[in-house]
Amino acid sequence: IDGSSTSRITKNISVLSGVFDSIDELNILTGDAKFDPSEMDVEVSSKDKSKNITVTYEPIRKSDNLIGGIVTFTPPLSSGDSVTFTRTHKYQPGAYFMTYELVAEQLKTKTWGLNEAKEFTGVKIDHETKNVHIHLTFPANYPITGGELWDTLVGYSSKRSQQEYKRVSELNTFKHGYNAKGEQFAELTVPNPATNVMYCIKWSPPTKNKFEEMIANKQINAD
Repeated sequence: IDGSSTSRITKNISVLSGVFDSIDELNILTGDAKFDPSEMDVEVSSKDKSKNITVTYEPIRKSDNLIGGIVTFTPPLSSGDSVTFTRTHKYQPGAYFMTYELVAEQLKTKTWGLNEAKEFTGVKIDHETKNVHIHLTFPANYPITGGELWDTLVGYSSKRSQQEYKRVSELNTFKHGYNAKGEQFAELTVPNPATNVMYCIKWSPPTKNKFEEMIANKQINAD
């Protein structure tokens, strides 16, 4: 309950024409945690096992909370090739702000990804994509509020993509509930997502008093 997290990002790349040797990525940390490249694993599977495709990820620090990365395919992918890779990142304590006051302070004092006092996580679409799926699991008994828990933003701005917001609303593919462990989850699935749109899950954390009260009463695990 310290704001640390484990992130698993799975991508399937299919090449329709030409040669594809690398892609650029950008990861944004909203909290105070620093990105540690040593705490990252990459798993790879290829449609054509005979090609033995290797996927490497080189993180490039742009700032404390902005990490670029280059994903390289060896040998380069060519027309008809398909490869799936999963990156697992372990983020240190503070990756997410756990109380409303901390988020509200960020909104007042520096550029925040949203124009409201909510924490969030999201995926910005840079390439033609068939499907995007975001699944977020919260610590057991951790309370979240905030009404609507998803959004569609233009790029990395806080401006809503109204056209895409309307389309996703009509798809009605957002889910919010509890898993078998009693953990609260939120997930958003969007077929044919638009490029330069960030699809995100957002929430209002509990107040500092509520958070500390729940820890003191052992309603949530401080570890």
